[in-house]
Amino acid sequence: MVRARLGGFAPAVSVDKPLICGYHDDEAVFFYRCSPGRSALSLDEAGLLGAGSIALAERKARQGRAPVFVSTPTEHTSSRVPGTNYPSCAMHAMDICYKFDNVANAPPSRGQSEQETAAPAQAGRNRSCLWAAFARDGRPQVADLPDWPAYDSAQRATMRIAAQCHVVKDPFPEERLLWERLG
Repeated sequence: MVRARLGGFAPAVSVDKPLICGYHDDEAVFFYRCSPGRSALSLDEAGLLGAGSIALAERKARQGRAPVFVSTPTEHTSSRVPGTNYPSCAMHAMDICYKFDNVANAPPSRGQSEQETAAPAQAGRNRSCLWAAFARDGRPQVADLPDWPAYDSAQRATMRIAAQCHVVKDPFPEERLLWERLG
C-alpha cells in the first residue's frame, strides 16, 4: 500500500536537502468530516496518512546525507465529528494556522476566552518558530524549546508540538510495525 504509492524509495534529487514531515494523531478525522456517510476509511486510504509520513522519514534517514525531522502536533479542537461524540482532535490540515502563528483567527478559536486560547496560541508560536528556523538553515532548533533531534531508525525521535513541546521516541510503535508488515 504505502510502498506502492510512494515508490518504495526516497528520491535522489533531494538527497542533500533536509526534510521536515509529520502527521496528526487524528489525521483521518478531516476526511471523515468531508464524507460523513462513510463509517470508516479503507486500509489503503489510511496508509497515506501517518504511515506515509513515517515511510518517507525512514527512507530519507536511510540515505544518510541530510537530516529528516518528524513531528506530530497535539493541538486539538473542542468540536465533535458530526453525528458522533468523537472529538475532532488533531486532524489533517489543522496545523496550517499554527504554522503561520494565526491561531486566533482559526474557526475553533473564534469566540473563546483568552484563557481558552492561551495554550493554542503558544502552540502556534512554537510551531511557527520551529518552521521558520527550519526554513532559515534546515534545522528546527529554537531557544527555549527542546532540542529536536533528527529522525533515525534507532530512536525515531518525534517532536510533539504543543504549548509545551517535547520529544518522544517511536510514539506509536505498534501502529508503525503493523504498517510495515502490511506495506
